[in-house]
Amino acid sequence: MPVAIGIDLGITHASVATLRSGDIEIIPDAQGRQRIPCTQLLGDQVDGIGAVAKLGITRVGTRDMCDVALPLMSKQNVTTILSRLKALAESYLHQPVEDVVITVPASSNDFQRQMTRDAGRIAGLNILRLLNAPTAAGIAQWMDRPRNVMYYMLVLDVGASRADATLLEVCAGMFEVKSSAGDTRLGGRGYDSKLLQYLALEAQDERLMINQQPLPLVLEAAEQLKISLSVNELSQLGDLPVARSRFEGICEESFEATAELVSRVLRDANVNKATVKEVVLVGSSTRIPKLQQVISDFFDHSSSEIHHPDMASVRGAALQASSLSETCIFHELLVMDIVVDSIHVEMPPGILIQLWPRNTLIIRESSVSITFRSCMDLPRHLRLLEGDIGSANVLGVFDLTPLHSHLRVNRGLIIEVKAAVDLDGVVDASIVMRNPGTGTEATIPLQKDPLLCHRHEQSYTKQSNIAGSNNKGQSEGLLHSYISFLRTLSIGLATRQQESLWTAINQAELELNSGQNKNDHTDRLVLESLIR
Repeated sequence: MPVAIGIDLGITHASVATLRSGDIEIIPDAQGRQRIPCTQLLGDQVDGIGAVAKLGITRVGTRDMCDVALPLMSKQNVTTILSRLKALAESYLHQPVEDVVITVPASSNDFQRQMTRDAGRIAGLNILRLLNAPTAAGIAQWMDRPRNVMYYMLVLDVGASRADATLLEVCAGMFEVKSSAGDTRLGGRGYDSKLLQYLALEAQDERLMINQQPLPLVLEAAEQLKISLSVNELSQLGDLPVARSRFEGICEESFEATAELVSRVLRDANVNKATVKEVVLVGSSTRIPKLQQVISDFFDHSSSEIHHPDMASVRGAALQASSLSETCIFHELLVMDIVVDSIHVEMPPGILIQLWPRNTLIIRESSVSITFRSCMDLPRHLRLLEGDIGSANVLGVFDLTPLHSHLRVNRGLIIEVKAAVDLDGVVDASIVMRNPGTGTEATIPLQKDPLLCHRHEQSYTKQSNIAGSNNKGQSEGLLHSYISFLRTLSIGLATRQQESLWTAINQAELELNSGQNKNDHTDRLVLESLIR
């Protein structure tokens, strides 16, 4: 009979586990490793994730510079990794494996989630659910230390490519995510990068010929130095001694930014840090003593109150897989996760209409109707965006060209944008056009083609950069434009809806015209409040 497994899929390492006879078994590879390097699973197939590319660093030192952002693995690579983990599990268990729960970083975008799901299906797996890695770690922590009362748990996951902080409300097998936030600059490779830049400066010293060393060796040396300094007060690279205090000084901004990331999550959930009963640290970089101290100081906890469960994400994935499988012999787990990013539809000229805010509970459906006075106002394309204002990604594109053939000049039309997000955090959307003059309808699906989205992403980024080159008054201009758009929108509303909208418009105009303490940040806050 097929068994369910959990897979913790990372950029640099992956793990697989299952629940058997009431115990979680983490399945090792042929070398006995529970955290299996992705390069080992890929073998010679290292498209986009070779020894250098996997670290996201293209150049080094004073002669070159490094980029801390890790590249995404291709669908082919993810498929290969999942296929080999499936084969590894089947060889270990001596039975077929089909059902799986796969972890993804909490801040993964729609494209990454869809790609992971597609790759799993190609690999012959039945994906029961994509589970955010911090949520999986929270499940494992609750199993290690079960409580039957409701309490808050904060999970900080610092992987190779990013840091994610997630606040959960936990009670007797129920896990409700209250808020989450991530930052790609605060992953483990960010610390490696800062060390690398420091070493590059020291390379001018004759003791350290870093600029003459092969790039992979330099990168490996920086990572190993970081690991060594997490254990020892003093380490060295070649003949160059490096003290832990020096490393902590180099990375001080990253430590502070991580604490601010946690603070943001608590603010978003309107939760006081004093009410958080458990803090869970996962990811190899959370072994850095200074990072542990910063988090401990933030929560005013002693080190014994901050938990560091081993292999928590893959264990949580295995527990959730068992709970969701048809042969469940384990405690049923109820996981209520959130959509980390807000979703907007972009209306010319650069106005964003929010379909739902960030940290919204899934499953979620939303729609918005937009009235155009004339078909001449209908654009050729509309973009669906995910993320905050000014830093959103293009999630998909609506091609409205077919609608223009159905329209008549000087006749209005109504379009309804419908969007839904499923349990895996994947968004689907469509536009329904209703022509009041003819009574006809037409439906336009959301196109998620990566190349198409990339072209629109470049266009959106270019527009943002042009606007950003003149920050003074940028948000004020957006606010004026959005207020004008809302005035037009109010024409087709019922009386009560018009009154509510006009109240919001009047309040926004009052704050916009206020001369006291007025700046671009204030205008942006007013704009975001009005959009909500």
